[in-house]
Amino acid sequence: MISEDMLKIGLAKGVVRLIDSPNDGEPACQIGEHWFYYAGSKGNGMSTEAYVRETLFEDIIHEILDALVSILADVNKDEYLYYEAVLRENGCEPVPRAYVVRVSESNSIQVIVRAKSAAAAEDIALKLADSGAIDLERNCFDGYEAVTQRVAKAEELSEFDQYSEEDLK
Repeated sequence: MISEDMLKIGLAKGVVRLIDSPNDGEPACQIGEHWFYYAGSKGNGMSTEAYVRETLFEDIIHEILDALVSILADVNKDEYLYYEAVLRENGCEPVPRAYVVRVSESNSIQVIVRAKSAAAAEDIALKLADSGAIDLERNCFDGYEAVTQRVAKAEELSEFDQYSEEDLK
């Protein structure tokens, strides 16, 4: 699935481009060789330059993602898969980071999980804890800064065990 982070990385790398539609000059998004409209009625009669000036970056990302979800659901799954493949082939997937995630509410035990997002890290940690794959007595945080979903500090990476999606297999 295409994520907001993939689109942000794609824009930064030039893989995702905001263009004027070749048909009518209105805002469009180009990924690879194909393009699509994303701005809806708000973009009618506007150039991409004007639209970008008047719209928050995060809103543009959400509009592009909404347009892609519509393409997947209503238009053409193959077109969506094409866009996803272009993003992946051009290195637009987020790099996994090390997150500290709480796995036990009763005693504030936390672990370090490498994942592409804090939400993914939390999901992985809970599945690992439920399956018994995490030894909650060994090399885990116990009441140590009981804050979930923060990025781990460098010194913590060498001190504590780390887990990832690979440990679910």
